[in-house]
Amino acid sequence: MQLKILIADDEQEARELILHYLQDANDNELIETADGTSTLRALQNFQPDILFLDIKMPELSGIEVLQQREDSALPALIFTTAYDEYALPAFDYDAVDYLLKPFEKERFQKAYNRAIDYVLWVKNKKTINYRENIAVKSGSKIDLVAVGSIEYFQAEGAYVEVCSENKIWLIADPVYELEATLNPSHFIRVHRSIIVNIHCIKSIQSLLNGDHFLLLKSGKKIRASRTYRENIKKIVKK
Repeated sequence: MQLKILIADDEQEARELILHYLQDANDNELIETADGTSTLRALQNFQPDILFLDIKMPELSGIEVLQQREDSALPALIFTTAYDEYALPAFDYDAVDYLLKPFEKERFQKAYNRAIDYVLWVKNKKTINYRENIAVKSGSKIDLVAVGSIEYFQAEGAYVEVCSENKIWLIADPVYELEATLNPSHFIRVHRSIIVNIHCIKSIQSLLNGDHFLLLKSGKKIRASRTYRENIKKIVKK
């Protein structure tokens, strides 16, 4: 499978290291950028399958590039940086991995394999039918919970909480896979760890930092991240 890969880093040595690690995958189409503005342009025009993204770059940081991009699906995203304090905001963008410089080939290969798995999953997800039920364990038996009765899904560690008005179950599906199996007319991602049932939302409150509070009809409150502000706009327009 030929992949389109964008390597965005202002340090030439860092770009060359990634190119060296990728030398066995010579069927791929590779381009490099060295500043945030060029990266933003390449992200929109080249539309890579995989993006290796440095965080501290001239003109625009890696995070600012993601914030200013057009409203489109992100590629498999691997952050590369010398600063571990950016890990938490980085994963707001569903990064498949976070490589802390300097990284060895074995660690790089692990991240690259995760990115390939994500790309393959995205390319195949169009064949998935939207779920009508979620299979959950209740003691020694398995129950089918109607998707329409679920208020929201929230990732908690290795599991996802399936939350109805009065009950919570745990499932092991990754959030990004779960999202693709749900009808986007009914469910929408509002946080890296939360998918909410649009029909359960009573009101939306804007916060000064760009986040939102979603008040559900049951009285529960959910914080929506500014990272998903475009999805909030879609809710308002419905």
